[in-house]
Amino acid sequence: MAIAAVFAGGLYPVAWVNGSPIFYATWKKIEKSEKQFLNVRQKISESNRISAASSLEVFNDNNPSLFALSFLIDDKITEKEGMEVVKNLGELSQKRMNDTLAAQGDMSSAVKAVYGLSLNDFKRLILKPQARRDVLSVFLASQNLDYAEWLNQKKEQASVKIFFGPFSWNGKELNP
Repeated sequence: MAIAAVFAGGLYPVAWVNGSPIFYATWKKIEKSEKQFLNVRQKISESNRISAASSLEVFNDNNPSLFALSFLIDDKITEKEGMEVVKNLGELSQKRMNDTLAAQGDMSSAVKAVYGLSLNDFKRLILKPQARRDVLSVFLASQNLDYAEWLNQKKEQASVKIFFGPFSWNGKELNP
C-alpha cells in the first residue's frame, strides 16, 4: 500500500546527482511548466504576427522533458558545489529571491498564466534556482571565472545516475 502511494505521488527518484535525488513529481512539474511557457510564448509570437511555423519550430526543437531534467541536474550541482564557492549561498539566494519578489509585487496570477505553477512552486522550482545561479555567477566573476564553464567542469566531475528510460548521462550532459 505504501509503495503504491509513493508511485502515485511521484515520490520516487528518476535521477541521483551527487547523492541527492531528483523526484519524478518535481521533474514532471518542471516539464509541465516548460510546456506552458512555450505555449504562452507561441501565442505571443502569433499575436505579434510572427509566423506560426517559426513559433512551432521553437517548440519542436525543444524537448521539455529533457530540458526539465537537465535543469534539475544543473541546479543540484549548482546548489551543492556552489556552497564550496559561496559558503552562505542558501542565505544569499534567498535574499536575492525575496528582493526580486518585493520589487515585482503580487505575481501569483502571472506565474499561473505563464508557467502554470502556484507562487510557492514557482519560488521553489524557478526563482530559487535562478537566484542560486545569479549569486554564484557574481562570486565566480569576481574570481575571473565564468558560471557556464564552471558548471560544465562540475558536471564532468559529478556523480549522476539516471533511472528513467529514454535518457542517459554521458559524463557531462543528459542525452535523449
